[in-house]
Amino acid sequence: MIRQEMKVEKMKSDMQLTEQRVLDALEKLKTERSEFNKDLMKKEGDIEVLKAKMDEELKRMKVKTEETINNYSKEVQKIQDLTFTPIVAFKADTVTDKSLENNKVFVYSNIIINIGDAYNKDTGVFVAPVSGLYLFTAQVCINGNMKVYAGIVVNGRLISKTAIGDKSWWKCYTIDAITAVEKGNEVSVKCTNSCDVSDNLGETSFAVNSFSGILIHKTV
Repeated sequence: MIRQEMKVEKMKSDMQLTEQRVLDALEKLKTERSEFNKDLMKKEGDIEVLKAKMDEELKRMKVKTEETINNYSKEVQKIQDLTFTPIVAFKADTVTDKSLENNKVFVYSNIIINIGDAYNKDTGVFVAPVSGLYLFTAQVCINGNMKVYAGIVVNGRLISKTAIGDKSWWKCYTIDAITAVEKGNEVSVKCTNSCDVSDNLGETSFAVNSFSGILIHKTV
């Protein structure tokens, strides 16, 4: 009977020990699970931080790339503007009002060519549509026994001038100028000095007064 009781006590002790071990194992699992969840949350937080940093870096790279592309496009456009020269050319002849006067603009009313539509036949003035290097030429014909001074003028500045005159016979004289002109500058041919109102330009069916110009190279 005593032995039986001892066996029961031992079984009871073993069961309690086993139960405790199970409880300890469960508690350990609970603790490990809690630690795992904490570690997982930390990793998730780290991932979110990393994701935010990557998003910020991608945004920065996108802005930088767009800026680089924009600057590159501007450089390409600048090169295209420098290499492409539009056609600007005009020629007009026949001066309707042939009377002379100091600083009077010669108005050539008959347009032969006007690519770019920059020459005005009503004023005799060419207005540069683009900045660049231009070539201008003018033919001025006067009656005999006269002497006057004429030239090509850009925005009021005389850039090419000549003396015109002959004691006995009327003649035609050529004036030319290669010059840099800014967009919007006005170019014309004027009688600059010794232009007496009693004198007149000469013109026949064989020789006429004329004014022409052409854009050689565009500048930016």
